[in-house]
Order: sequence, then C-alpha cells, then structure tokens
Amino acid sequence: MAGNPCVCNGNRDFRVYICAFLPKLTYYEYRIISAEERAIAEGSYKDILQQLEETEEKKRQTREDAEARTMELARHTEAFVENLDGDQLFSAMFTNDTDSKALFTMGDVATDVYNKFHDEAMNVIRQLFKVGLEQHEIRQEEIRQYYQCVDAAKEMNTVSCQQYTENFLERKAEIFLKIRNILKSIQDLLDMEESAAQVEYVARVQILSDQFNKECQTAWYELMAQELTLYEQLEEVNGSFQQNMTNLVSAFIKAAQSFFVQIRNLEASYSEELSEVAHAYLTNLNAGTVLAVPELKQVFIFLYFLYTVKSTGVVYFHLWAKSTHISDTPCHVALSPHTSTGFLYLRMRDI
Repeated sequence: MAGNPCVCNGNRDFRVYICAFLPKLTYYEYRIISAEERAIAEGSYKDILQQLEETEEKKRQTREDAEARTMELARHTEAFVENLDGDQLFSAMFTNDTDSKALFTMGDVATDVYNKFHDEAMNVIRQLFKVGLEQHEIRQEEIRQYYQCVDAAKEMNTVSCQQYTENFLERKAEIFLKIRNILKSIQDLLDMEESAAQVEYVARVQILSDQFNKECQTAWYELMAQELTLYEQLEEVNGSFQQNMTNLVSAFIKAAQSFFVQIRNLEASYSEELSEVAHAYLTNLNAGTVLAVPELKQVFIFLYFLYTVKSTGVVYFHLWAKSTHISDTPCHVALSPHTSTGFLYLRMRDI
C-alpha cells in the first residue's frame, strides 16, 4: 500500500480500516493482524459494517431468489406447464380483449360473473399444472430407471469381459512359460546331433502353439458374444423406453386436452351468463331504471339478439341504440356453427 493516497488520509487509521473491512487478511505491511486488533477495528466501524452486511445479505437473498425462480421456471418448462402456476394463462385470454372491460361497468352482477369464471378457470388451470408436474416426475423416473438399467448392463458386461480377459492372460502366461522352458531345453541340445529328445520338444512346442491359438480364438468368440448380448439387451431396453415415453407423453396430452375442454365449457357458460346480464341491463336501460355509464354510452352500441335461423338465413335482432327504439330488424348475416343466443357488441364506427 506504499504510495497509496488512501493510506495518507489523516482522518483515520488505515490499518484499523483494513482490519475491519478485510476479515480474511492475515498480514498488513509485514505484520500479522491479531484477533484483538481485528476486534477493536470491527468495534470502531460497527455501524458501517452492519449496514454493509445488511446490504450484502439483501443482494445475496435477491440473487438466490432469482436463481430459484430461474430453476423453477426451467423445471416447469421441462414439464410443459410454464407460467401455469399463476393466472398468466387466464389473463392472456383477456389481453387483446380491451373492450371487455367496458362490460364490467354494467354493475356488480357482471363483475360477479367474471370472478366466478376466474375462480373456476383457475381451479382447472391449477389441476393442469399439478398433473403436468406429476407426469413430469413420472417421466423423469422412467428416464432414471432407463439409465440405471443401461449402466447396470454395461457394468455387468465390463466386469464379465475383464474377468474373462484376466483368465485368458493367466492361461497365456502358463503356455508361454512352458514354451520358454522347452526352448531353453532345446537351446542346450543345439550342439548335439538330432535326437529323439529334440523331436519331442518340437512336438510339444507345436502342441502349445496350437493350444494358444485355440485360446485366442475362443476368447475372441466369447468377448464378441458378450458384446452382441449387450447390444441386443440395449436394443430391447431402448425399444421399451421409447414405447413407455410415448405412452406417458400421450397420456399427458390427453389429460391436458381434457382440461382445456373444461376451460372452453367454462368460457361458454361465462358468455351465456354475461349475455343474460347484458339483456337485463338493456331492459332496465330502456325502462329508464338505470343510466348508461360513460364507458358503455361512448364506446358501444349493444345488440341483444334472440334469433331464429330460417331457411332463408334471416336473423331477427332486437336492436337498441341511443337514438332509436327497440324494434325487430331483419338482416342477413353469416353465422358460425358455434354461434348461440348471446350478446354482441360493436364499435360505433363499425355500424
């Protein structure tokens, strides 16, 4: 720290400052920092140290929370249920439907219908989220069992091959030892004329050579047989694993589809109930018992229709507008097969 202008600050003892804020520092300027000196330094800067520790703890907690959320989101993504642990899916249904907010100004009844739809839909979404996580755990367990089975088969094959190889090397060593002993005996007889002993030794070497070649061939067949057995086992396991995963994914897809069917049914029920509320509001509005709120009066013309589709395709609407009375007005429209008695709203510029 020689030459550092911070050291020359006359308002504080820099050694005490260093001892307080660098708890892992052992030596400063070639002198050891004792425990007593460090305790005195920490006492001198107690308030600042406490604030620093609180700040670091908040940052650490924030970082851990962010990491936990990231890991949780990754887990939900693997389970195909990301963003289903809250009301993101329900809110997305109304994200682009900005005009629907005006309908809730018809009164508490409309709000109650919305809240009922929200609670029922969220109950189904939570069930979908729970089933998704459960199915994910089942798939993960299937994957763990698959790798456990594969690793066990490979380990058994490795151990068996190693044992057979070790036995082969032992037999090889025995054969080579016998051959070396015979060759040594033959070496002693090289200066002698050919005798029956030499012929016998040569015959014995040939027998040992044939035996070793047979051992090599047997070892090759045995090791290849074990490798082929492992290959066939893995092929069978892979086929079973693929079939099991396909079945699990199909089961989850069917379960998810059933939950979405429930949500669509709830949405249809919500639309019907809201249509009834709109009809009652329109009736009271024409009777003069309620006043049109600015949001509805300035943005929408309400068309409540009770229609009967005839062979000509004519539909009769009960039309209400600010400047007209209720009347039966025939008009030709193209209806979807899913269209039902309900509540239709259009912007003023679309009329």
